[in-house]
Amino acid sequence: KVDDIKAWLFGAGESDLVFSFQDDKKYTAQVVNAIDFKQVYRYFSEFQIIFNCRPFKYAVENNIETINTSGAKVTNSGTIESEPVINIYGRGDIKLKINDDEITIKNVDEYVTINSVLKDAYKDEVLKNGDMIGEFPLFKVGENIISFSGNVSKIEVEINEAWI
Repeated sequence: KVDDIKAWLFGAGESDLVFSFQDDKKYTAQVVNAIDFKQVYRYFSEFQIIFNCRPFKYAVENNIETINTSGAKVTNSGTIESEPVINIYGRGDIKLKINDDEITIKNVDEYVTINSVLKDAYKDEVLKNGDMIGEFPLFKVGENIISFSGNVSKIEVEINEAWI
C-alpha cells in the first residue's frame, strides 16, 4: 500500500496535523519531501516525513455558541485574534457589532454566514459579499461583545481560537 500512503500524504495539499502529545490542537501543514520507504520487516516499512507547518495552532474542535440577545459576550481564550465564522438568522437588513466594529448585511433571507477565515459572506452556495458593508470581524483575545439590530432570531458563533 506504499502508493496509497504516498497519495494520501501528498493528495490534500495543506492538511491538519495533530500531535499525540497535544491532541486538542491542530496545525496546518504540508508534506514537502519525497518519501523513501525502507522495508524493515516483511510487512512493515519506515520513512521520514518533512513538512512545512504554519506557526499557529488551532482548536481541533471549535465550540459553537448561540446568541439570542444583543449585548452577549463571547470569549476568545486563544493567544491571538481569531477569525470567527458567524451564522446570522433573520430577515432584511441587519447590523452586527463586534466590540467597536460594525457590519451591515443587506437582504438577509433566513440566514447568512460571515466567514472571516475565507473572507466571504454567503448563504449556501450563493455569495453575499455584495450585500455586506464593513470588514470581516476578528475576535480579540479575551472577552468580546456582540450586539445586533434588525430582524434577528439568533446568531451562531464559531470562535476559531488560535495560539502561538
